Amino acid sequence: MDRRTATRLAAGSVAAAAMVAAAGCSVGGFAQRSATAGSTAERTTAPNAAEPIPGLISRGGALQGGGSLGANASPFTEGQVGSDFDPSVSPDGRFVVFASTRHRETPDLFLKRVGGSVLTQLTDESSSEVMPAISPDGKRVAFVSDRNGSWDLYVMPVAGGRPVQLTRDSSPDLHPSWSPDGTRIVFCRQGRSSGRWELWVVDADNPSVSRYIGEGLLPKWCPTPGTGVSGADRIVYQRARERDEGAYGVWMMDFAGGEAGSPMHLVSLPDAACINPSWSPDGRHVVYSVVPTDGTGDSGQLWMTNVEGSWRVALTGGPWRDHLPAWASDGRVYFVSNRTGTESIWSVDAGRVLASAAESGAPIAQAGSGD
Repeated sequence: MDRRTATRLAAGSVAAAAMVAAAGCSVGGFAQRSATAGSTAERTTAPNAAEPIPGLISRGGALQGGGSLGANASPFTEGQVGSDFDPSVSPDGRFVVFASTRHRETPDLFLKRVGGSVLTQLTDESSSEVMPAISPDGKRVAFVSDRNGSWDLYVMPVAGGRPVQLTRDSSPDLHPSWSPDGTRIVFCRQGRSSGRWELWVVDADNPSVSRYIGEGLLPKWCPTPGTGVSGADRIVYQRARERDEGAYGVWMMDFAGGEAGSPMHLVSLPDAACINPSWSPDGRHVVYSVVPTDGTGDSGQLWMTNVEGSWRVALTGGPWRDHLPAWASDGRVYFVSNRTGTESIWSVDAGRVLASAAESGAPIAQAGSGD
């Protein structure tokens, strides 16, 4: 996969990004395909219960002999016509809201309880509804829709109801994420003059109040408040090197009193894009997807790092595309994968993987930097 393809990956949502790209924005999903073309479910390979995780990556490549940690990924949705993507897990870990093209070519939002089989359809519009984000109290869901002609943010009750429009900018507004107290939402917007992706914060109950806080993509507000310097909140996001738009790394910033602190680099690689960052519930770790940019293949694996960025460990492995992770309160990470032939939602026990690595004595890779 080349740098150009990695750039198309950066928007996160396979469907929304492809549709935004069609509207003239330089973002996209894992492949150059129309988001309105739902793929038929077709099992191409059977998932392996003991699928090996490739060794732990050090700077410049994979460690040989790092050992197989034994992935424990299990399906949450599968076998559908179309694609399931953009999972958001409720704070109590009891249900997941996601976008899907299983019922029609344009995606709607669905809710599924963990351990259950019933799907509740939350939206039913001819427009596209994607990138859901459940509020900290579990009662509301923010999402992105083009129902009024441009990509804007909306909020609706999880139990169903009429959505309230938060943003009305002519530029695409994508990927909302709630502050821990549920009063604000961080999102990314493509700047009208610069063409660069920017980070903005909007008041959830007074959307006329918004603030630019920096450049970046796919922000996630840490669910635990006060984990930053001097009790500030923290926001993690992805950002490209200016000299190479495909070389995405994971960054953080502190946010307090309406002001953003200086960007802090967390992790990047010289031959891969590090994208789709997501917090652990306690704010001590970040999970993200690593996508090769050296032409070795169309794949992506999930990795975890501590918040200091001093080590990282693989959560998934194999020739599939694993991306868009969302960390649940029980330690499981929900993510999107094409391992059964269509994009669906899976989960992996992050705590178990980390414990297995420690028990095996395998070295935990030191996090290198390509920046």
